[in-house]
Amino acid sequence: MKISSSRASTSTSASASGPSAASGPIRRAREGCHEARDAFYAAACETDGRGGGERTSGKNASGAAAACVRLREAYERACPASWVAHFDGARAEEEKLAKVLGRKAP
Repeated sequence: MKISSSRASTSTSASASGPSAASGPIRRAREGCHEARDAFYAAACETDGRGGGERTSGKNASGAAAACVRLREAYERACPASWVAHFDGARAEEEKLAKVLGRKAP
């Protein structure tokens, strides 16, 4: 049985569009997700993963909590929910391991 030329050309064009799709909007969305995640974690928000607290004290504490909430919301908007759950779980495991080993958490 012979494959029709239209089917063969479709599979060829699909594989040809693969690399260009990886460098397009999907890649930009993934990079945006990673940037939002890194900004949230760099803000030293509590490890509950919800942005409800901060590791700052004093008069800047309420401002830091609000910043954590904004960063968390941006993180959740930029990333698929399954990625957020994965990143949060991985971060919690890293922190747990760091605590057991007596290292500073990431």
